[in-house]
Amino acid sequence: MAAAGHDVLVIEKGPYCHGCDFTQREVDMMGKLYDAKGALTTQDGGVALLAGSCLGGGTTVNWAGAFRTPDYVLQEWAREHQVPHFASLEFKRSLDAVSRALSVNIDYTRHNGQNQALWDGSTKLGQEVKLIPRNEKGLTASDEHFRGLGYTTMGDRYGIKQGTLNTYLLQAFGHGARILADTHMERVTIEAGVAKGAEGVHTTADGRRVSITVRAKRVVVAGGSVQSPALLLRSGLRHPHIGQHLHLHPTVAVSALYPHAINPWHGPSMSVVNDCFTMLNGTNFGAKLETPPAHAGLMAMVLPWLSGEQHKQTMLEAAHLGSFIVLTRDRDGGRVSIDKHGAPLVDYVLSDFDRANMLQGVRAAAEIHVAAGARKVYLPHGSLPILEADGGTLRNPELLDKLPHLGWKPNQFSLYSAHQMSTCRMGGTEATHPVRPNGETYEVRNLFVADASAFPACSGVNPMLTIMALAHYTAQEMKASSPTVAFSSSRSAAAAQ
Repeated sequence: MAAAGHDVLVIEKGPYCHGCDFTQREVDMMGKLYDAKGALTTQDGGVALLAGSCLGGGTTVNWAGAFRTPDYVLQEWAREHQVPHFASLEFKRSLDAVSRALSVNIDYTRHNGQNQALWDGSTKLGQEVKLIPRNEKGLTASDEHFRGLGYTTMGDRYGIKQGTLNTYLLQAFGHGARILADTHMERVTIEAGVAKGAEGVHTTADGRRVSITVRAKRVVVAGGSVQSPALLLRSGLRHPHIGQHLHLHPTVAVSALYPHAINPWHGPSMSVVNDCFTMLNGTNFGAKLETPPAHAGLMAMVLPWLSGEQHKQTMLEAAHLGSFIVLTRDRDGGRVSIDKHGAPLVDYVLSDFDRANMLQGVRAAAEIHVAAGARKVYLPHGSLPILEADGGTLRNPELLDKLPHLGWKPNQFSLYSAHQMSTCRMGGTEATHPVRPNGETYEVRNLFVADASAFPACSGVNPMLTIMALAHYTAQEMKASSPTVAFSSSRSAAAAQ
């Protein structure tokens, strides 16, 4: 939009950090770069939610996996939600455009220990594994680069990861866009059913709170699938599906103890994926097997806990632990609402259908660990069932058969989400979709949504490229059209778009 000559103001709730601001220490960065200081959860505490809240958002803190949206998902969205452009060449061109802008490639030369284990165990079982495209450039095979890649979930000190900080935001700034960080937007201002700007509070460097008002011809909401519906609801929108259909890619970790050092905090957080379980039982739903970033704090949070002594002993073996994640494409969703102060409330309980798919992924992940040479596998349940293995053979396989019969209610096991989607979903049917296929809300003109909350359903893959392609496509629609004029108002909007 800035390159096309529009006056653009980008407003960010979180801080602007770059370069040496990223200490890459969990104690510093989790509280600074993530929503709710990394402690965002569902109301019942059953799902921990990781969501970037800094300039660049998820692209600043994510794991650099740059997956294209699967064709079967795009076709599903086009067919079931009446959004034909998802199956069009134009949307593929948007995917191509953002892939080029982010330097997406598979040119890295080394896997870390847990990615190598996922590769080795899968291939030994005859399962296909693939390299994950990553948005990094300037990599070398040096130990310095290899080690450093493991810490970019807490910000990239070296400019290797090509998130929006190093690409689109930088380019927009070069074209005259203005950027205001540390600013919480309280509401979109609406006159006669037309968006006219927004109001919020900016926190200065010395801690002062300053109220701000923005006058704009068009407003684009892109606060993520928790904050975007909350902002729309605070602004007075009443579409019954705003905040509904929350998808989380509910995820569990399956960790294993290996006889050799894994050092999972070094190297690319995710470079290998097993997609053999993504379409289970003739459906478009299932689970991907990937690897997570592994640092002491995150490991301590993810590993099952029975007692202080047990947890200490497990953490003392951290260098020999490798973890796979079972990332579930969930069919059934939750919701985001707001409390009396306008703050978001998240409700989500894993359905029986999605849990069954997740547990198929858990079994597969455990078997791959064993095939890769693990001696123990810690199954992701609060009762901490432990698989014992020797020479690639399970000693107590009956534990896997018992998994579905354990209690799987909230807080009986550890469930996580790094991908929140679909709370302001886009579609061709106004009664069930708050957002038009062009990104504009049905309820308010000149008000657009351009983030994962506009997904018709969950993407089934790490969503960065899909989010950015949708934003890119929406920008083309906006450039080709003019803002709606509120004829009932004699006040002219300022230039910001």
